[in-house]
This record gives sequence, C-alpha cells and structure tokens, in this order.
Amino acid sequence: MDRLINMMVFAQVVESASFSRAAEALGMAKSSVSKKVRDLERELGVRLIQRTTRQFRVTEAGEALQRHCQQIRRELDLARDTLSGYVQQPSGILRIGASPLFGNVMIAPLIPAFQQLYPQVRVELLNSERLSDLVGEGYDLSLRMGKLADSSLVATRLFTVRSVLCASPGYLRHAGVPTRPADIERHRYIRWMAPSVPPYVALTFSKAGRTYTVPVTSQFSSNDALATKMVALCDGGLAMLPNYAIHQELEEGRLVALLTDYRSHEAPISLVYPHREQIAPKVRAFADYLVARMRDVDL
Repeated sequence: MDRLINMMVFAQVVESASFSRAAEALGMAKSSVSKKVRDLERELGVRLIQRTTRQFRVTEAGEALQRHCQQIRRELDLARDTLSGYVQQPSGILRIGASPLFGNVMIAPLIPAFQQLYPQVRVELLNSERLSDLVGEGYDLSLRMGKLADSSLVATRLFTVRSVLCASPGYLRHAGVPTRPADIERHRYIRWMAPSVPPYVALTFSKAGRTYTVPVTSQFSSNDALATKMVALCDGGLAMLPNYAIHQELEEGRLVALLTDYRSHEAPISLVYPHREQIAPKVRAFADYLVARMRDVDL
C-alpha cells in the first residue's frame, strides 16, 4: 500500500512539475512529498526525478513509471465509479435464505414485483429447513422464526405467526366440530413435524388464564407442511398449521379454523441480516420492500 501511495504522489509531482505545487494539490507538506518520492526511488533502485534548486527534470525511468501510474489511476477511478454504482443503485445478486414453507408461500410471490422496482437485482431464494450461517454461507439476509440466538445479527420483526387448528368442511361434516380442547382426542390428527421443534405429542391451548393440554396420536405425520395441508384438505383430519400457510384456504372455505376463542403457539417471523453499517443497497431495498409488504399482512 505504501508503494501505491508513493507512486500516486510521484505522479502528482510529475503532473504539477513541482514539489511545492504537488504538495498543495495533495494537501501535504512539501517535505512529506519529497520523502515519498525518495522512498520510491530507493525501493525501485532508479532515479525518477533530477532536481536541484533551479532545475526539475523527469528521467527516462520516471517517464516510463509515470505512464504506468496514469494507467493505475484510470483503473482506480474505474473501480471507484463501479463501486459507487453499488452504493447508490441496488444491483447484483441478492441471496435470501428461508424455510421451504415460508419461502414458497410468503417470499416467492413477492419477488416479481420487487424486481420490477429493481431490475438490476438478481434474486436467489434458497429454501432450507436448516438455519443458515449468514456470513459463512454468503447469504445477504434470511427469514427466521422464533427467538434469535445470535445477538450479533440485525433483526426486523415482520409479524407474529399463530398456529391454527383446522380441518376441511368434509371431515367436520362426518366427524363433528370440536368446541373445546378435550374434544380433539376423539378426532384423527395430522401431525406436521416442524423443523427445530420436537414432534407434537400434545397440543396446548390457553384461554382466560387457563392452560389446556391435549394428547394427540397421529395416523399420518410429515415433515412437509404442504403435505400436511394437502391431507387436511382431502378430509384427513385435524391439523395444526401456521396461519400464513392456510390463509387462502381459510378465506376460500376449503379449511375451517377451529377453537378460535383459544390461543395456541405463537412465534415472531424476523428478517435478519448480518451488518448494521454499510448495508448494501440491494439488501436495504429488499428489507424496506418486505417490511412495507408485510405491514399489510392480516392473517
């Protein structure tokens, strides 16, 4: 780095044809400018400038070096201009980590409109049940549910996910509608083995300060929430699923929310990224976009 600085100081001296004028242009003391040129000459082993009290002349070696210095300066200017585009305009590849369920249901539908706003951003949505190492695996941001263990991450809470007990109208017509938690024991239960959560052996509800725990057994279990939902839609039994995953089915009447006057499991969904300072425009743009879109979510 010292060599590069010394070369840029030398180039300014040549362009100014004077140590004094170069020092003024660089905002440095004349003695510092002279020292950097001497250090460069000593390192390269050649005389670059012949100078006396009355004469200033660039040597042949100095002229050759000056041409290289001009090329280096052009490359530095080009690099600066390129990076300024990243600082000012969202662009480049945006890597987003999410669970398959949240990524497919909530994030993927929002990508086309985001790219209409920022056409220079290429999005990679990487769905995985495993919690990603944002920095180590090169993610720009991720969506996470529940309490965040890593306090070094920057998190923006989007909304709270509620677990909803539901079933299809067809199933309820022949099996009956549960009106209290204890009724669940006589129903078929479809178990979603959610990631990072022990498989349900009981469901817990609360109401008016009281807690109700109901044991459940399952004839069908899956680690895939979409598979669990499909079985419920096909009259397979009761299922406990995140509200965002069944919002459309509830609105259309293909699933019915049960025990709605009881509360069940809740957890926050957060947008997480690794740095608070010098956030890339593509990350800031998507974070702002997602927060604005999720502000309207009413589940």
